[in-house]
Amino acid sequence: MIQFKRRVGRLLTIRFLPPVTDEEFARFEAEIAEIARSAASQMIFCTDLRGGSVLTDKVADRIVASMRHVGPRVKRAALLLPSDSAVLSMQFERIVREAGNPARRTFRRVDEALAWLGEALLPDEREGLAAFIAEWTPRGSQPPPSGRRSSVPPAPAGSRSSSLPPMPAGSRPGTTRPPSGGGTHGKG
Repeated sequence: MIQFKRRVGRLLTIRFLPPVTDEEFARFEAEIAEIARSAASQMIFCTDLRGGSVLTDKVADRIVASMRHVGPRVKRAALLLPSDSAVLSMQFERIVREAGNPARRTFRRVDEALAWLGEALLPDEREGLAAFIAEWTPRGSQPPPSGRRSSVPPAPAGSRSSSLPPMPAGSRPGTTRPPSGGGTHGKG
């Protein structure tokens, strides 16, 4: 199963849960391509693979092709890898490597992914990302209490970005910072 949602602003969230069939991925791929075509600015993705399972070679190859196709429309994309599946983690590290876009990174730690994406997100987008992360429930566990939230770090004060989407009437612009060079923020 693939769950995805255009949360707020430029933020698109994706969660892969087994099984993911070739047919389901074909529908997902078409919808993502349409969203990318109609987007007013580059998009920011967070893909949660922590509940996923190893994909067939056919689906994995289609993901690489889809990532390459949508690549120019991606400002940042974080893929959250599972801690309990080395094979799935290696599969997605290979997929990201083959897609060849440095704006995509894999992470084993949620806090590192949130910090990296948070640098580029507006305040309302950070809230949407926090809600997405809070929705995940590990297999075999209970959902978090209704008042519990995941936190996305705020962007550093005084930072700016020149490629922001138009702001809705009545909202205040957030701050962003361009990606830092050379540092490592997780794998990939």
